[in-house]
Amino acid sequence: MASAAVISPVAISEVAELTKYVQKSLLEATEDIKKREESLLKLGKLLSEAKELEQLKILIHDSRPFFSLVGAARAVMIIRNLIELCLK
Repeated sequence: MASAAVISPVAISEVAELTKYVQKSLLEATEDIKKREESLLKLGKLLSEAKELEQLKILIHDSRPFFSLVGAARAVMIIRNLIELCLK
């Protein structure tokens, strides 16, 4: 029987911090968009490592308004990376 991955206390606080940032309203500044993209990918990686696939699915769904602000190609790249994390 495979054991579920356990998130360390440091990772839990990082997940909470990244989730809070990703959910806060978006400034349209280029720096904020880039930081949010990096945060989405980092949060996705942490959730994938912790085997929190349902949370990863919710992250992708809840990030849809952000994807409308970035170009289509960039949005596809981010979504593809997040989906690949689901499949790991």
